[in-house]
Amino acid sequence: MNIYSFISFVCALVTLGTGVFVLMKREKSYLTRPYLPVSLTIFCYCLLSFGFIQFKEQPNTLLLWTKIFLTGASLVVPALFYLLLCVNKGRTGLLNFLFTVSCLLGAASVCFWGGFCEIKFVLFPWARTISLTNVPYFLFLLNTGLFLPLGVVMCLIHSKQVPLSSLTRKQSNLIIFSIALSVLALLMSFLSAAGVVVYQGSVVFLTIAGILIAYSIVNYRLLTFDIMLHRLTLIGLSVLPLVFLHLVFVRLFLLLVDAFSAVAISSVIIISIIMFSPYKKKARKLSNKIVFKGRYDYQNILLNLSGQLSSIMDMDQLLNYIVQIIVQTFDVDKAAVFLEDEEGQGAVIKASYGISKEIQEDLILESNDALLRRLENTQGILVKEECKQSEDIVEVEKVFEKINVFNAEVVIPLIIKDKLVGSIILGGRKQDGIYTQDDINALESFAAEASAAIENARLYSEAIIDGITKVFNYNYFLMRLGEEIARCKRYGHPISLLMVDVDRFKEFDNMYGHQVGDLILKNIGLLLKNKLRNVDVLARYSGEQFAVILPETRQEESTQGPGEIIRKHIDDTMIVAERLRKSVEDFKMGHEGKILGVTVSIGVAYFDGVSKDFSPEGFLRCSENALCLAKEEGRNKVVLYDGKQK
Repeated sequence: MNIYSFISFVCALVTLGTGVFVLMKREKSYLTRPYLPVSLTIFCYCLLSFGFIQFKEQPNTLLLWTKIFLTGASLVVPALFYLLLCVNKGRTGLLNFLFTVSCLLGAASVCFWGGFCEIKFVLFPWARTISLTNVPYFLFLLNTGLFLPLGVVMCLIHSKQVPLSSLTRKQSNLIIFSIALSVLALLMSFLSAAGVVVYQGSVVFLTIAGILIAYSIVNYRLLTFDIMLHRLTLIGLSVLPLVFLHLVFVRLFLLLVDAFSAVAISSVIIISIIMFSPYKKKARKLSNKIVFKGRYDYQNILLNLSGQLSSIMDMDQLLNYIVQIIVQTFDVDKAAVFLEDEEGQGAVIKASYGISKEIQEDLILESNDALLRRLENTQGILVKEECKQSEDIVEVEKVFEKINVFNAEVVIPLIIKDKLVGSIILGGRKQDGIYTQDDINALESFAAEASAAIENARLYSEAIIDGITKVFNYNYFLMRLGEEIARCKRYGHPISLLMVDVDRFKEFDNMYGHQVGDLILKNIGLLLKNKLRNVDVLARYSGEQFAVILPETRQEESTQGPGEIIRKHIDDTMIVAERLRKSVEDFKMGHEGKILGVTVSIGVAYFDGVSKDFSPEGFLRCSENALCLAKEEGRNKVVLYDGKQK
């Protein structure tokens, strides 16, 4: 086997290998199936060229070899045209007509070469090959030189008229370019048939075209210029220095040992450099610096943020931080975190960016929604444009139907112990709208970190949140009360404590049942929470009692004296307490045709922040005494404790 037959044989194996590899990746693109005949026909073409060189002095073997692979080689143009037809989504009747003619010409070539004509060969010694004679080459030439180029031109024209995403258009253009390269490669075969020395250039270029097509299909998300340049730069920085070192080492060792030993020793050194040194890491880092200039340093970003995620225990704060990280890191125009609602009937938006308040309030993904079912089944990231590549467009639109209101492009499931608990949904990227494979990989890693952090926050929330009213529980309240009193003593700031009790709740509970009683408590908890500041602490103190810690209500530094500050604080506290009482009084709830409502009595106590002996127990007694006084005065009142505080 000489070098030229070896090249043809290697090209055949490479082409077949890419075809099998693409077929194994069938879920990635709708182009995987049409690529299989392309790879098989190129494989036959390369092996036919291999036989012309390898068996030129063995007539019987050459004849059998030609009959086996000639049919596949004759159909390489129709196969390429078929792929071209699949790529062009704006196909026309004329393009279909050209494809039909191309198939007929390919079939005619098969008939002439395999059936009606005796196969004869002619040797070209100066070209070191043989070629077929008495064969109608004009059929193949017409197909290759006229109809396939016409198809390429028409696809280019129609692709400009069809609305495609940037990434899909790049994929289409790369495939069309590769088919154009195939045309040049096939035309080179006629030079070989005429005895011109081309040294198997046709099989090499045809194989390169096949590899480019395979790359565009399988690595759909690596088609951006930066990513491709990064790959080439990485290969150059990794391979070329090693090749140079290998040549230097071999040259040096040849002075001491034979050629085989020199190559073996140098190979061991090179392999050791790759495996036991940070060479690859350094090369990747340098490539990132050259090409990306820090724009895609996701690994370091995620590493720095992971610890911060796990340290945030407040769920609302955590979700807002997750959205903030995604927006800043991936430069998206819209982002939303969906989590299960409290009843477990679906998912609602808990945190968002770039999405209107109306959409946030109205958009609910029910538990039987197509998107949630898809995420539960696949538990993988969904990229809308990628789904359209490999699935029925109508089904894809059905999956993305509800979230199309904010032009969602990527859906990232949040999985905890193999269970879907929520999702992160993103719009397009602000710059070019394209999510690369590196983006998807980074988002997948980030989603795993975010899911773990959400689970930790949920467990923490369950430990401090009352199950019925969804406000803080008794134990958490006592802990915060001690902390707030200690803070007031340290800085000399005043603080107030409100004890809120639902009037005649036992009578209400007995009359309408525990379920209605729990519902009214839940609504009161939500009502009070909405009327308070983020710094205030609302907790369920006992069955129908709530407690509210109000830290100093001043909004800015005051030049007033301590006495004036205390009086202003008490006035503000009484205003807040009255607002809470009035909101509960105005609240009404329908039940079995009746309008139900309750009132609350509120006892208010305050601490001026001066006494070092003041205790949480004393604070609670003061507020409870004020509450008892409010009850005695007729209920539905706010009473301030004015006795001596202990």
